Amino acid sequence: MDNGFGNWPTMHALRNPARPAFIDGSDGSVLTWRDFEARTNSLADALSQHGVQRGDRVALLTLNSVAMMEIYFAVAKLGAITVPINLRLSAPEVAYVLADSGASFAFVSGPMAPLLEAASSEVASLRTRVTIPVHAERAAGGPNEYEELLASGSPERVTRDVSLDDLCVIMYTSGTTGRPKGAMLTHDNFLWNAINIQGFGAGVSRQDLTLSAAPLFHIGALGVHTMPLAFFGGATVVMESFTPEGWLDLAEKHRIPGGVAEDARPVGPHLRRVRGVALPHRRHQGDAGCRDGLHRGLRDDRDRPDRGLSAAGGRPRARWLDRSTGRQRRLPDRRRGRPRRPDR
Repeated sequence: MDNGFGNWPTMHALRNPARPAFIDGSDGSVLTWRDFEARTNSLADALSQHGVQRGDRVALLTLNSVAMMEIYFAVAKLGAITVPINLRLSAPEVAYVLADSGASFAFVSGPMAPLLEAASSEVASLRTRVTIPVHAERAAGGPNEYEELLASGSPERVTRDVSLDDLCVIMYTSGTTGRPKGAMLTHDNFLWNAINIQGFGAGVSRQDLTLSAAPLFHIGALGVHTMPLAFFGGATVVMESFTPEGWLDLAEKHRIPGGVAEDARPVGPHLRRVRGVALPHRRHQGDAGCRDGLHRGLRDDRDRPDRGLSAAGGRPRARWLDRSTGRQRRLPDRRRGRPRRPDR
């Protein structure tokens, strides 16, 4: 019986097959949970035909994409282990991660192929590499190794015995004090992290929508935003690579309610239509919804040296230290710009 997170799409495909699961931020294409289940089944079967078995390591050296999430779930369905690799590493550092993890199969984005080639020349364990074209390469046409691999598999459910205690992802640390260390994550880690998210603010449900713009090779984007939404059956817009203008465009287009450090009033539920798929607009993880005009205000301020767009956890509020009492005092929020500082 599959008790791992690879079974989440299977459950959603049975209960809410037509609800959106993942949305490609580059072209707007939508995968429903029915689509996502079929594609991850096909990919799992194709990987199995290429010799990927329970406990094998599958490396990812890729930019964000819906395909990247398909790989996480397909590998989990086999009881195998995904090894996401930081794109900013040098060839010797990538080689170390590949060798240390024992990766036998690797997916790589087109622009990162030379880096993988340089890193894998002396990694004996790596047998197979598949290139995933980025949006610009797909738009230009040409061969698509990833889709060819996926098409070779059966959409029937691949069944493996997977325990919650089984290892499913190995994420390597930055290695600032030495060699990177492989942090071993189990299916249980992802499950309880998703449940833990419910303790913050309004929680998460299948009606929620989020935007994943940070690298999905990192636990922040994967574990904080994307996987909890997948557990509860929500939808995620996947941004290939973060740019401020691109983030604002997607936030406006899909009416992403959270993720901006602004004390905005919650926006009530709305329904948006994206290529025929209903997308609910609600709060996510207790973040406040973006008030009307906030995106426009951020655009207007983008050239101001004292203001900027950044990612932050929670809803920060400015405080100042009252020197007479030694206590912190909260400053009132302002609609635009930085809070007013008290006279010193």
